[in-house]
Amino acid sequence: MSGSHGAGAPVLPDGHVARGRLVRRLAEHRIVVVHANGGWGKSTLAAEAAARHTGEVTWIDLRDVDLDHRGVLQRLLDPLGMDGLAGEDRDDDTVAAGIERVMARRRPAALVVVDEVGPQHWSAVRLLGRALPDPHRLVVLGRRVPEGDGGQTTDGRWPRLTTTDLAFTTEELHLLLVERLPGGLPDVMVEQLRLATGGWSTALRAVVNALGRSAAPHELGRRLLGDNVVLDVLVHDLLAPLDDDARRRLGAAACLPLLDARLARDLGLADTIRAAAEAGVPWETPAVGPWTLPDPVADLLRPDDPLPLPELRPLAVGLARHGRVLEGARLAVEHHHPDLAARIVADASIDDLRESFKPSLLAFLRALPDDVVARHPRVDVQVARLLTLMAAYGDRNAHVLARAPRWEASHPDVAAAMHAERYRDLAYFSPTPDPADITAIEDLLASTVDLETRCRLEQGLALLLARRDGVDAAEAGLRRAAETAERAGDRHQAALILRDLAWVVLLEQGRLRQVVATFDRVEAMLGPGTTTTAWRINRADTLVMLGELEAADRDLDIAARQAELQHDDQHVAYAAWARAGLESMRGERLRTLAAVQRAEQLAGDWMQTVTGVLFLAQVADALARVELEDEARERLDAARARREEDERAVLVAEAAVEARLGDPAVALAVLERLGTDQLEPFEVPRMVLLGALARHRAGMDATDAAGRAFAAYQAQGLLEVAPLAEPQACAVLVPVARGVGAPVPEGPVGGAVGGAEGPIDPATVDGDGELAAVLSELHGLRPREVEVLMALRTGGTNADIAEALGISPATVRKHLQRAYAGLDVRSRAEALVLLSRMQHG
Repeated sequence: MSGSHGAGAPVLPDGHVARGRLVRRLAEHRIVVVHANGGWGKSTLAAEAAARHTGEVTWIDLRDVDLDHRGVLQRLLDPLGMDGLAGEDRDDDTVAAGIERVMARRRPAALVVVDEVGPQHWSAVRLLGRALPDPHRLVVLGRRVPEGDGGQTTDGRWPRLTTTDLAFTTEELHLLLVERLPGGLPDVMVEQLRLATGGWSTALRAVVNALGRSAAPHELGRRLLGDNVVLDVLVHDLLAPLDDDARRRLGAAACLPLLDARLARDLGLADTIRAAAEAGVPWETPAVGPWTLPDPVADLLRPDDPLPLPELRPLAVGLARHGRVLEGARLAVEHHHPDLAARIVADASIDDLRESFKPSLLAFLRALPDDVVARHPRVDVQVARLLTLMAAYGDRNAHVLARAPRWEASHPDVAAAMHAERYRDLAYFSPTPDPADITAIEDLLASTVDLETRCRLEQGLALLLARRDGVDAAEAGLRRAAETAERAGDRHQAALILRDLAWVVLLEQGRLRQVVATFDRVEAMLGPGTTTTAWRINRADTLVMLGELEAADRDLDIAARQAELQHDDQHVAYAAWARAGLESMRGERLRTLAAVQRAEQLAGDWMQTVTGVLFLAQVADALARVELEDEARERLDAARARREEDERAVLVAEAAVEARLGDPAVALAVLERLGTDQLEPFEVPRMVLLGALARHRAGMDATDAAGRAFAAYQAQGLLEVAPLAEPQACAVLVPVARGVGAPVPEGPVGGAVGGAEGPIDPATVDGDGELAAVLSELHGLRPREVEVLMALRTGGTNADIAEALGISPATVRKHLQRAYAGLDVRSRAEALVLLSRMQHG
């Protein structure tokens, strides 16, 4: 071979002829373990499998993770958005059931790769594998995983790929050599090279690269065989052309967990990596994007001592600048510079933290030593803001009360920033504000110049004034706070304040069109693809009140899809709550009930706050609108038991349920207690109309009340919405009001529940069709799962259902398991009860 050929030969790619066969082997199994020492190409193989996967890929690295079973489980669930499942008070079976329930709702199928698994991690990894439902897949990569029963599951032993499977065969090495060396090598030498390396992929790739560059490949082959093909000798040979600076830079790059092209360029490492690749150093570049060195090569290059600060700083800061704040901070700590880690987090914008946030970032910050935090006090501010993002208000308030006092004298700006997080909660969740809190905020505003802190203080003050003096007192303050947030460059905070302006002030003033316009401004600020979903749900609620049901439907579809992609059960639940109101306005009985049950299924800690009382009251109202009396009274009773938390919301629900379905005298008594002064402007027409309905049902004259109600609807420009909001009342009261010349809706006002065809009759042929649609659209079940679930009602066994549908009993069992997870039930009996309740109300 000529020297010119060697100089121009490209570097051997990571993939080799064996890789397609191995990727296919991986794809044959839902769960598979790849068990081999470093350098056999486990990670590259998994990366190539990930590159072919059409759904979401989650890569979890357990390298240097030294935690107990619960800690490892938390580390596994964190990237999957299920960190809250692994609480100390939950046993493994409960956690497994929670994982299965959450993952069963995710579309499309996820691929989870767990890298660097050791024996100490195995119990947690096995639990994840046991709980991960079909069709989600798990690939486990490790050097030392337990043999024997360690890989045993209820489905039998997990398939394994070992060094025997990963090793090159002589035929595969021949093919590689032919690609790189026209004419190849003698068969005897090829076999000897393979045997000398044991077929180790990293070593052989380095060998083939070296041979391809050699002016005398046969001579190099003989020398390598004489040296017994020791990898470090070969790599040192390959590194010989590089200068000391390039080797030092490669050593620094070897300290990074993952490195992509853009980051390598920004950190000034791209040229060095390119030179190393041209020299034949086996640098892996998986198709999914990140670059990484094979472990044996990284071990050779990685410096023995921690990186000095001048070399470490650009790497750690560069990671943070690319949104990988946690990786940058962890890298700094690993190299004995916790102050650099604290500075990285303290200086990060809340937007950067929001984008890269995982609960493990919070745990990392709390693990920083007190003396480090003392030198970087804004770490405490970031902890408070991250707890705000998590809606962990109680934990956040405890943190503020414990930590803020230490900064009052030395860093008053830090103390003010921490208090600003807490004061918003006082307005959101405290029924009566403490005058001392209002005074404290005013004092802080007088001395605070930081815009991020000022906008939060202004927001908290405005909301507290709304509680004390009424919503009119909050409008100017919230507008000022939004402007301050925009000047600070914090778009998400500005959007949150505008949401408060719309939902706390404009809505309660009855300015519904301005509410929608404000949410349109939020969308323009964040962009249509924003993953912030709360404002979209609120806009949908407003559109429902305006009777614009199709627009509201689109908003809720987008919000629910975004929340599911983020694995945000809280906002999925909020979207379902809003959908219950929407479907009840459409008269869809089954869909209303399904939406309520979905919200309850996913409800988190907020159900225990005053928000939970509002939810119970509002869904009781929605269920009563579609005449599901038992379901409505169940939620109403739960709200009544906590009426002191939000008495007004409970009274509104009581009046609505009793006026439509219960004792009209009770409804009138409740409405008298409420009075119009306790109602929001947008509520007045509907409650007056319900009062008229109660009078009519009690045998009293309802003419005047009906006329006043329709006049109030007309004054708000919502007269045609009345039949949607209160179909039963309009059915009986429109003729009464029309008879005395009062304004009335012009459209159809029949009291239809269950669509235009009238009340749902479970015996009709359409009953099954609607139930199937609800199971598919609201519970996310697949057509075959719905078919099996509907067949379940015949009372037959799995074998009977299988025979009727032409499938196997095992397939029936699998479909039922997935359907149970989607409905959040545990057995056939619970599923049948739920189906009956959904269909018959």
